[in-house]
Amino acid sequence: MSGDGSELRIPDILTFLAVCRHGSVTGAARDLRVTPSQVSKAVARLERHLKRPLLSRKARGVSASDEGQKIVPRLEEIIEKVQSLAEVSDVPPEMKLTLAAPSYLCAAYLPTVVAAVKDARFRGLECGNAFMRAYATENVFQVAITIGEEKLPDSWVSTKAGFMRRAAFASPELAKKLGKEPSIDKLLQHPWVLPVYTSGSGGQFLPGDDGCPIPREDRLMGHEAATVGVAFELAAGTNQLAFGPTIAARTLVLAERLVEVKVPGWKLTEPLYVHTNADRVLARVQKAIVEALRETAKET
Repeated sequence: MSGDGSELRIPDILTFLAVCRHGSVTGAARDLRVTPSQVSKAVARLERHLKRPLLSRKARGVSASDEGQKIVPRLEEIIEKVQSLAEVSDVPPEMKLTLAAPSYLCAAYLPTVVAAVKDARFRGLECGNAFMRAYATENVFQVAITIGEEKLPDSWVSTKAGFMRRAAFASPELAKKLGKEPSIDKLLQHPWVLPVYTSGSGGQFLPGDDGCPIPREDRLMGHEAATVGVAFELAAGTNQLAFGPTIAARTLVLAERLVEVKVPGWKLTEPLYVHTNADRVLARVQKAIVEALRETAKET
């Protein structure tokens, strides 16, 4: 192509939009990590191509001229279309799937799912079970993983994929104080990180249920957390106990920041479920996901 400035360059459009966004050539230059001179030259090339002045220089700074303001939406549309072209892939729509799960399950099992269905493209969505129930009909996600059964619409297929243990955890220092296989009476002498959730109105926090065999009201209140991940982090950094799925504590246990507290008589398990929208997920994909999770769940 000729170098007479007649060609439309995408970088020049981006540069002009950056000047409009920052209100100055120097601000755009900092954002784009180029010199002010390079910014000015890029805008000048775009002006020559469009055959109209795009910038108006005033005492308060640089802004789009009247002509420039009229054309900004069209230039933004060009950029959006170019970006959408860059996102085109060979993956068919039915193989672009979003997996929803609590953060600890998403982190633990999404890599397993991805490895099991190599021709799919997955997006991980960290969310609670209430979100899943609310949006199961909206096609926000097509696959979900939960501990315990969930009531989802009729189009969803729920399959048991294994079992997850729940247990109490403490920092190594507190675990040493508690001793081997402490009694419940001994556990009641120490504070617990307790679960809470927000009602979403007025910032009010309400007591949650972590599934611990010791009722919430019988435990000494320590810190509070809305997610089990935060609860375990707090337990690792304090002399407080926390209760939850063992898989959620895995990283902290491996880092020797948490220790499982073995309580006599506590053998607490819940089923791990895979939920798939039968209208959106191919049967072979559903089968591959379930088989992979069953194999992985054996190891945890």
